[in-house]
Amino acid sequence: MRYEAGKNPVHQIVGLHNREAGKQFEELIKGANALYADGNVAVVGKTPEPMRLLHPIEGGKFVACFEKKAEPDFKGAAEGGRCICFEAKHTSQGKITQNEVTDEQTKVLDQYTAIGAECFVLVSFNFFSFHKVPWGVWKNMKQIYGHKYMTPEEAAQYRIRFRCGVLDYLGKADEASQRIVNKAVKPQERK
Repeated sequence: MRYEAGKNPVHQIVGLHNREAGKQFEELIKGANALYADGNVAVVGKTPEPMRLLHPIEGGKFVACFEKKAEPDFKGAAEGGRCICFEAKHTSQGKITQNEVTDEQTKVLDQYTAIGAECFVLVSFNFFSFHKVPWGVWKNMKQIYGHKYMTPEEAAQYRIRFRCGVLDYLGKADEASQRIVNKAVKPQERK
């Protein structure tokens, strides 16, 4: 790791650790998304990070920078056409703060909620427990809990299953797995 001059090295290490943990959490979600898609339960994808082109380079390459994140992390649809939109947050602390979701992400989640989409924040507490917090609960933490953060104990009722490497945030991993098995078994073998 190369340290940036003028910045606290401890903060840089913590930032690197947090980014890597966030990437690992997103990989767990992508794994569940692949299972859901293969089992025809849902199609959910990662929202691309917005980029701004700075200048082109030879051979179709270019220099770009990431712009401020404006969209929730994942969007898609579940069986029956139900729209899904959610943000994923990981913390190594004993709480997750409401302001982890940006104003821009809040606006989008509110818009999706207004048209009937299922919106939530998927939370990992140190990869020990995972929770699917409904968007309405996330937005109203202060009124519900008396503060603008949530502890694992407060999030306990929203805990989701993590089994055999699958983060089952839709509660459909077993169904998806069974459908995949059924597709793989030839019709004459089922008799």
